[in-house]
Amino acid sequence: REAERYAEVAHRDLEREASVLGFDEGFVAGLVEALRGTNTLAVERTDHALALVLNGEQLTSQVARFRTGPGFHESAPTAPAH
Repeated sequence: REAERYAEVAHRDLEREASVLGFDEGFVAGLVEALRGTNTLAVERTDHALALVLNGEQLTSQVARFRTGPGFHESAPTAPAH
């Protein structure tokens, strides 16, 4: 929902196209919590999801992209993020 709100603001304030990625609730907080001074990271992405292994901890999320700007009348989820 937070990404959708950012896209709504971008639609109102920007004169060009913008994309905002949205992740499951808690995904970014979990990522930040798992960070250390030195990190190991593996990333796997599918059309609709992201899986990270950060310092041995697996984090997963669905991914939605909200596009806005000229030609887009409202922020709404579009095709999966690429």
